[in-house]
Amino acid sequence: MFAIGAIVSAAAEEQKYGFLKGNTHIHTNGSDDSETPVADAARWYEERGFDFVVVTDHNRVTVLRHNGKILVIPGVEMTKNVYLPEGPGRKYDAFAIHMNGYFISEDRKGLVNDPPTKERTRLAMYEAEFDAIQKLGGVPCLNHPNFWYSADAVILSRLANKGLRFFEVYNSADKSKNDGESGRPSTEQLWDTVLSTGTMLFGIVSDDTHHYYDAAKVASPRIGNLAWSMVRADEKTPASIKAALIKGDFYGSTGVTLKRLEITDKAMEIEVAPQAGRTYTIRFVGKNGKVLVEQPVASARYEFKGDELYVRAVVVDSSQKKAWIQPRFIKP
Repeated sequence: MFAIGAIVSAAAEEQKYGFLKGNTHIHTNGSDDSETPVADAARWYEERGFDFVVVTDHNRVTVLRHNGKILVIPGVEMTKNVYLPEGPGRKYDAFAIHMNGYFISEDRKGLVNDPPTKERTRLAMYEAEFDAIQKLGGVPCLNHPNFWYSADAVILSRLANKGLRFFEVYNSADKSKNDGESGRPSTEQLWDTVLSTGTMLFGIVSDDTHHYYDAAKVASPRIGNLAWSMVRADEKTPASIKAALIKGDFYGSTGVTLKRLEITDKAMEIEVAPQAGRTYTIRFVGKNGKVLVEQPVASARYEFKGDELYVRAVVVDSSQKKAWIQPRFIKP
């Protein structure tokens, strides 16, 4: 169970080893399903040691000119919940066609019109959201693909070929079903399917926060500080964070911190910052999700052979907290 209201004090703030800790998916009272003002949401994350957040209200760009330590970046979650005849046997099923746009210009603040679609299909709706975010000057990210199983590997691959570079490989909301279920692939399996076509796609790890100081009053709160991105940016500025994300110079985490992460043309090296009482397993993964090496260690090096197509990594600790390292494509 999570502890509502756990705070990282400034004096006890965690060591981040050259990375900025950020969350790319939070909601405020700019959305219809949260009651927290954006200033309070930013303060909540600042109290927990975050360096930046992206505010992604539903179909609205929310702006806060914050003077605290945390950087508040405008974004938007393009949101379309629909029934479509795309389920098994062409029956009507519910789908959550949600796509975040990061780094929206402040002058685009306010409501964002729902983009029209050429066809009533999931792919057409995702494509319309992708185009709308780009017109806003933002960076698109497909959210929680297993939320109502709205995006499959075919849709992700089509969008990746269109230019999509980010999707949420882990979203902390309980309906996200990151692990899949019987007959349904996990988000990691979706990721490997896309990567195995030779198309780059980076995995974002995020909260989907709706409740903050009011969480104890809500029957099923959607809280934060459960999943985040660690970004190796040169400066704590939107431009620098954006550049690092686009390069793939970041990892996602639900509680595992990396002391060292180095990826060159020859190898991938990982060193965990160990926590007392926990043990670690490092897994290197290649084409078609093949496990290349798996070791019960807190530090590992994988030398590229040349035939893997790509290599990504996952670190899992004994409490099932994880870190996801972005893929590196290998040139034979």
